[in-house]
Amino acid sequence: MENNNKEKIVIGFDLGVASVGWSIVNAKTKEVIDLGVRLFSDPKKSR
Repeated sequence: MENNNKEKIVIGFDLGVASVGWSIVNAKTKEVIDLGVRLFSDPKKSR
């Protein structure tokens, strides 16, 4: 099965100290396809 739907997308990441954010946007229509965030525990201080 072949998929001929070749829409261009933009994938963005925002890397933080205690989080990672991401988004997927249709490059032509500027429509947000999906987005999300992952939160982590605060980092511990090094010894």
